[in-house]
Amino acid sequence: MNNRKSFLKLERSSSDYIEENSKWEDSYIDKVYEMCKLGSNDQLLAIALDVSPTTIAKWKRNKPEFREAIEKAKAKVNHQVAVAFYLSCIGYDYEETETLESADGKISVKTIKKHKCGDPIAQYRYLTLRQRDEWCDEAGRLNGSTSITINNINNLDLSLLNTEEIKLALKLGIQQKSIGTEE
Repeated sequence: MNNRKSFLKLERSSSDYIEENSKWEDSYIDKVYEMCKLGSNDQLLAIALDVSPTTIAKWKRNKPEFREAIEKAKAKVNHQVAVAFYLSCIGYDYEETETLESADGKISVKTIKKHKCGDPIAQYRYLTLRQRDEWCDEAGRLNGSTSITINNINNLDLSLLNTEEIKLALKLGIQQKSIGTEE
């Protein structure tokens, strides 16, 4: 019973503390922008600003600059993730620098151009969302297994693949469909 009373006291004092600290500060705009760029949700914003989630919701309704800061940060991050996902689908070129030291102590810097091939799982996910009829199972659902059912495999254009990808396609039994031939 004594524990219950102390809990109620703690709850009441905590509630009072939240209310008296829910006063708006203009500096919150920059703070929430930076936090939302890192993926913070309303609950984390409330903790960081030492207010209740209800106060965050109220500020989003009543303070357009607060809401806009959150929306802009989330839109920016969503765009960056979308671009990164797209690049992981199609592959990309990048450069690495390598520093070498010869036996006589001379240092040379060598730039190496590399290519990161597209990720087949990301490609499958992208295509199942964008071309559902061609890339999903018969029921139109994505299955959670590691096997991939591709209904239209013979329509793939292998001329767009690099040598490594063509070798893999041939190992999988995928052949280029000749132009003008029937299936």
